[in-house]
Amino acid sequence: MNGSFHALDVEHFGPHNVVSISSKPEWNQLAQNRGVEHVVPKSFSDLDGFAEDVADLVLDLLRARSA
Repeated sequence: MNGSFHALDVEHFGPHNVVSISSKPEWNQLAQNRGVEHVVPKSFSDLDGFAEDVADLVLDLLRARSA
């Protein structure tokens, strides 16, 4: 799913299941204000590092759910 957090029904998915990945700090802050617990700032200057950070977070979330 993609799009803006102001259109996403965070409560439907549960704020603990949503990851904010904006390159704009204000959008990540808006997501956190809506209860989103996980933020990985997008870095266009280091997309590989950004992708690794997102993948690591998703794996951690999945492992925690299966434990």
